[in-house]
Amino acid sequence: MKTKLPLFEDFDGIIDYIAYREGTLNKNNQYDFSNKAFVLEPDVYNKTNWDHVHVCDPSVIAGQFYINNNSYKYCLSYLGCNTLDCTINEIGLAFSNNLIGPWIKYPHNPYISFSLEENGRYWGVGQPSIVSIDKKSKFRLFYTKGDENGSHTFYVDCDFSLQGNGRHTTPIMVKEAGLIVNGKVEELTNGDFMYDEDSDGYYLVRDARIRDNTYPSIISPFVQVAFSFTNSLTSNSINWEIIENIDENKTGFKRNHNAGFVRNLYGWKPSNKEIEVIYTNSILASSNEDLKYLWNYRLNSYKIEL
Repeated sequence: MKTKLPLFEDFDGIIDYIAYREGTLNKNNQYDFSNKAFVLEPDVYNKTNWDHVHVCDPSVIAGQFYINNNSYKYCLSYLGCNTLDCTINEIGLAFSNNLIGPWIKYPHNPYISFSLEENGRYWGVGQPSIVSIDKKSKFRLFYTKGDENGSHTFYVDCDFSLQGNGRHTTPIMVKEAGLIVNGKVEELTNGDFMYDEDSDGYYLVRDARIRDNTYPSIISPFVQVAFSFTNSLTSNSINWEIIENIDENKTGFKRNHNAGFVRNLYGWKPSNKEIEVIYTNSILASSNEDLKYLWNYRLNSYKIEL
């Protein structure tokens, strides 16, 4: 949303909040949405807080999560930052017993941190996607990391049972073999993941990082859907299988980006013979600084029969 912040009276720009709408399929097989409600906000009054400028890119699952002996039904992961140039992004968690909130931020955020001293002014970590492991307290958290080594996707396994106490494993990079764009393997970023119980594998949808000669060049022209027949996403034997590239020929839009799956409450594939991808479209612009395209974002659905 565009607003003026209490601590940035001279700043007129883009500030991200997380909002909620409930969608229901109508008889025309299109979604009708409820009015939006803001459910998670940046801590704009605390200039030292890690997420006082932006909160965005939410991913939500159901389960049974324990914080200080209190049980919550839902876990939300999100990107937060406290820089106006959107660097040094970090990842936080929030918990609730109702999707519309109130959401309680995890007291030990940022859950996945990024150090300015160690990494310089790089993009950081963000764009999380969480998938339940046991439909209870354990989940896998995927995220993008951008630093001096480039941009790649990593994951950690998290345990919010009473015994787990919110601990997570050491981050591991997801293998990128098979993710081909223009004849070569392309870095995996901004992905949404969906677990398939039948095959014990993962579906992936991600932005194609290819850049063409039109603006906004920072936004991808298509999103790529792929599948892995194993949940061991760090194995040297992994080879993602491309299912489909969702591009202008299929959507009618020059820019297609920031996609996610329609998943069940646990981040698993629903029990049907199709997958549904929700993607964002935008118009072209005269330059990357011509921000009119930002106000033309719209969500669209694309279904793939399996």
